[in-house]
Amino acid sequence: MGTVRFGGVTMASVYGFRITVTGKGGHGSTPENCVDPIVVAIKIHEALETLMSREKSPFAEAVLTIGKFQAGDAANVIPEQAVLEGTLRAFGPDRRAFLVDRIAQIAPAVAATYRATARVETLTDVPELRNDDALVRECLAAATAAIPNANPVGGLHAMGSEDFTIVAQRVPTAYFMLGARVDGEARFAADCVANGHLATGKSACCQEIFEASVVCVTRG
Repeated sequence: MGTVRFGGVTMASVYGFRITVTGKGGHGSTPENCVDPIVVAIKIHEALETLMSREKSPFAEAVLTIGKFQAGDAANVIPEQAVLEGTLRAFGPDRRAFLVDRIAQIAPAVAATYRATARVETLTDVPELRNDDALVRECLAAATAAIPNANPVGGLHAMGSEDFTIVAQRVPTAYFMLGARVDGEARFAADCVANGHLATGKSACCQEIFEASVVCVTRG
């Protein structure tokens, strides 16, 4: 408890996307009469990985993940469609815009090579989180005054994303992370009993940090 993480540009942007590959379904015994969307989707996945390794500097802060791949219902049937869903996270609006454009270009181009089509859809589109420096200093002073044994730690800069960015684009923002871990089994058990709604599995949050965070917000 007591760690206060803060920074300037703290959270990456996130572009969530879906790629729907459409081929020609048929029986697994006659693949020559089909256009297998699974094969095409695999090639698109490989091309996107190459995008990140060959069209982006290794020093650039960006990461792409395909976390969902769905196709087919039977082992002996080539389906008509395959679906990829993923996220692109990045710092820097120009870098992000370039990579988003390349995803839109690569998917249909690769699909066309194999006589299929690919449609790219946007699922989420959240910019990076930028804090207001003056407001950060003001809120940090309030946090260190309100939290017992506060331990301010700068450099908060993570590839995770935050929907609060939408608000931060419109008003000055100070985004913090407050440490709320409960130390010791006895303290953990006491907090679970007193604040059962704050305990999940083997994790519990210290009640005092919630009270202190309210003070931080009102004073800041």
